Amino acid sequence: MMMTQKIALASGSLRRFAPRLSAAALAIALCAPFAHGFTRSAGGSGSAPVYLSWSSDTVTYVINDQTSSALANIEAGSDPISAVRRSFQNWGDVETSRLAPTYGGTTSATSAGYDGSNVVTFVDTGFAYNGALAVAQYWYSTSTGEIVEADVVFNPSVNWSTMSGASNVYDIEEVGTHEVGHFFGLAHSGSMSATMYPYGKDGSQTERRLDSDDIAGMSEIYPKPSFQNQLGAISGTVTRGGTATFGAHIVAVDANGRPYVSTVSIKDGTYTLVGLPAGNYQVYAEPLDKPVQQGNLGGYWSSASFPLDYLTEFYGGNTTPTTIAVAAGTTVTGVDIDCTNTTPTINPRMIGRQPAGGGGFSVSSTVMTVKQGEVGTWNIVIAGEGLTSPTTFEIMGSQVTRTSNFSYGTFGSGLPYVKASFDFAAAAEDVPRVIRVERSDEAAAITAAIEILPSEPKLSFEPDPLDPDSMLIRWYGETATYLLMRDTQSNFLAASSVQNSTDQHYSDVNAWTDGQSYFYRLE
Repeated sequence: MMMTQKIALASGSLRRFAPRLSAAALAIALCAPFAHGFTRSAGGSGSAPVYLSWSSDTVTYVINDQTSSALANIEAGSDPISAVRRSFQNWGDVETSRLAPTYGGTTSATSAGYDGSNVVTFVDTGFAYNGALAVAQYWYSTSTGEIVEADVVFNPSVNWSTMSGASNVYDIEEVGTHEVGHFFGLAHSGSMSATMYPYGKDGSQTERRLDSDDIAGMSEIYPKPSFQNQLGAISGTVTRGGTATFGAHIVAVDANGRPYVSTVSIKDGTYTLVGLPAGNYQVYAEPLDKPVQQGNLGGYWSSASFPLDYLTEFYGGNTTPTTIAVAAGTTVTGVDIDCTNTTPTINPRMIGRQPAGGGGFSVSSTVMTVKQGEVGTWNIVIAGEGLTSPTTFEIMGSQVTRTSNFSYGTFGSGLPYVKASFDFAAAAEDVPRVIRVERSDEAAAITAAIEILPSEPKLSFEPDPLDPDSMLIRWYGETATYLLMRDTQSNFLAASSVQNSTDQHYSDVNAWTDGQSYFYRLE
């Protein structure tokens, strides 16, 4: 019985603000032997963590019955209950995970607490948020790691919506999907494009879509046989000058420059990157020295200090990294990385873009997007300590070409930046990319700092599992939900109202087709 075991409380949260600096056009101003791929929530303080998970694949949650657009801080016309349910279903839809979240209806419970019910609420006014958008609280056995209850609390002082994002308004499904990741046992990720990245920004909806790092995480905790049989892994040890390194951020980058899976090494320096499709990868290790830091992880990960006095190192060497071939259902072992034991002099940690013709720009510690085929369009700007001449950088993967020399500057705060123009070919794969930075004989990386989107919307039509009268229309990997009404005489589906939209609101009516049925959207 759980009553005989010590129960601990832990929490995870999505922070409201990511650091940002702006510049004007002319006057610049300012329990396992390995740690697994991604980062799992964990307790304990010994040599190996006690990883947290539910004992059942089917977990029931309930939503506070006041949850509606009638709340003053939820935008009129929003559908917060459906958005919360999709936040859970986004994880339930992972094909290589057996997780099956179950909606249990509404509840009168308003607050988080250890009360035998897994509650989602927007009206818990007694919780100390400390700048967080939302918080997942979970109670677990300290001896086994079994989660016995969890709650998700949305900050009632934040403005929420399920429609297209606006300044100072946050997307319920995006933030909810992040918190539900904590609910099921994931900690924060060091990959900027991951849903489990610890910083959010207003107006964004992109992290409704799970990243490969997120998918690998949930699949490792609740795996289907297909995850273990069809995907591979890489394991090894990170040291610095021969000393085992706790808290190193390790990343597997595929041939397209995509950071497919990342993780954090445990106290003996060991790691395993799981969920890798068969293919070729490079692996690097780096200190967690911003934007993600040790304080973003908590639990076991805060039980001893992470060293930061070592340089980023690619397996096989920074000059000519070794390519690692991964086969389905196998683990490549012995991928050991010994980093130079000295304090880094460069620390790239922010990204932004500037029109190639010049003008103002800003940088932040959240992922930046561009589109396929954007040629001669953008100066890509990275900022961080030490990024002075002769610092250079590349966007890893093919079909991305630098078309200018590098130029350098400094924000009013004194933080330096470097920028250059890049072309993104129409054939560039629409995935997140790693930015690799070099100066003299030192290398560094920003994991998933830039994400390439398709040049044209990728449409898919599917029934909404939450509402048989609705259809999900997805584009750019995001979801726009339309309430549809069937005309039995013509068999057309007419949109009766737009529930949310990705990029903009629409005013005319045009018909789209998936080859079988017709759908209307407001445009």
